[in-house]
Amino acid sequence: FGESSSHGDSTDWNVLSTVIVLETLDLITNDEPLPIWVPEEKHYFHDMDKQPLRVHTIIPFPIPQDASWGGVYIRFLDCENVEIRVLEKSYGIKNFAVLEFENKRTNIPIKIWKTLYTLAKVKGVLETTDEILSEKERDTLEKNISLLRNKLKELFGRAEDPFQPYKKSNCYDTKFNISVREEIDDKIFRNDKIKEVYNYEIEKKEIQQAMKIKLKRLEEIKGKKEDSN
Repeated sequence: FGESSSHGDSTDWNVLSTVIVLETLDLITNDEPLPIWVPEEKHYFHDMDKQPLRVHTIIPFPIPQDASWGGVYIRFLDCENVEIRVLEKSYGIKNFAVLEFENKRTNIPIKIWKTLYTLAKVKGVLETTDEILSEKERDTLEKNISLLRNKLKELFGRAEDPFQPYKKSNCYDTKFNISVREEIDDKIFRNDKIKEVYNYEIEKKEIQQAMKIKLKRLEEIKGKKEDSN
């Protein structure tokens, strides 16, 4: 066979050995083309869904081990941008697209971003009583909260639920602090379409609910003052 295989390409030797074996077993004939070695193309897949691995670009805002969700502060500056702080560490202003709350097809915020925005409007306490939301609306909200819950856990690297137990209060009450800037200038909206989506899709009942909570709190404060007198 010429020179020793130790001086040549071991791949060539393997191909030649394969040809000899195949001929011996009468699996190929002399007039058939020889097998050609092709470098193996490697694919990396998830075990479950056989989809290519994705590289996540989200940079989490880790909550220290000795801290809790109560140390997280999220403030909406407008419908696109939030200011994030964990304890004394500020992460600056982040856009919904950077945080991967974006619909890649339309480039507008996905529904759970709107849910987060609504929570900010009501300072993290979203009641779901019959007077406020219908059964269908409650079911939709429950699904959105579930998705948002998982997203927040991913962003802040915390397995603990970011919401208080629902059954105790029949409302969605965030363990973290969330609010909107007191005065939002319409001029800072980058895209009129996004503004239109928010005005249309944020449920009127949810806004009404925020007003009811505010009135309820004012009545409680008034009641306490009267009791003290």
